Amino acid sequence: MNPSLYTANASKSEGTVTMAYHYTSSTPVWWSPKFGEEAQQRASVICQGWAFDSARPLDDSAYRENGGAIEGIDSVIYQCIKDKE
Repeated sequence: MNPSLYTANASKSEGTVTMAYHYTSSTPVWWSPKFGEEAQQRASVICQGWAFDSARPLDDSAYRENGGAIEGIDSVIYQCIKDKE
């Protein structure tokens, strides 16, 4: 079973969008190229709503552990950008 992608944070004033997914032992830490493409596309749609052209990854991945359990959140922050004209 693949984890569900969601928008964890979006800041118009900072021009950033954080896409994340919650994982457990049945949905292990997994950020595949396909999943990354979907996250970037979703972040770009949010950025376009703020008059930016697209989004690019600002960091590779953030990992937050939930105690000692096999559960947590994996996320990537995207920066909204304007394409050069």
